[in-house]
Amino acid sequence: MAKLLLCAAGLLLMNLLAVDLVYWHLAVALAILAAGMALASTPATMAITSSLPRSKQGVGSAVNDVAREFGSALGIAILGSALNQAYSNNVADATHGLPADVAEAAQSSVAAVQQAAPQLGDQGAALLQTAQQAFVDGIGAAFTIAAIVGAACAVVVFLRAPSAHDLQETENPTTRPRSPDDNANASPYGQCVETRQQMDCDDDWPDHGS
Repeated sequence: MAKLLLCAAGLLLMNLLAVDLVYWHLAVALAILAAGMALASTPATMAITSSLPRSKQGVGSAVNDVAREFGSALGIAILGSALNQAYSNNVADATHGLPADVAEAAQSSVAAVQQAAPQLGDQGAALLQTAQQAFVDGIGAAFTIAAIVGAACAVVVFLRAPSAHDLQETENPTTRPRSPDDNANASPYGQCVETRQQMDCDDDWPDHGS
């Protein structure tokens, strides 16, 4: 849970970025986000693989990879759409009075505004400033959504995920002492298998080759 909250904290710090970028602000936010992702990915993979028997851990690893790739693609689509929508809405008013093709390009990309601004004089300078702020606001909206999702996942993990003690018991299950009833009902061949390392069972072991 703490690792996912660390990711959410890094995303919230990214949300505070401004047009006049301060590099240390970006570096700190990226470091916190990277630390949270690094600390969360390994326990998440272990939780998936350890929940299955050894014979099916390959399947669990494959499902983990598919979920990671699908989640990445879905996240890029949702956050990219949020960024684009916020940018278009914030820059729309500044494109009034511009040629239709220029206005359309300006609402779809801040790079188009940077290319057209020198040719538009004072209106171009104002449009560029608005577009830059709109782009930063769009990024902030995307990071806010990502932080909310990360915090929600942290709550789900806290409520539903197995604890470290449970995972340890799964990896190293304790053996229940055998009772007299177990010994009485056990097959002699089963007893031979269990004690094969401690006693010589060659005489009683069936010869399947004959």
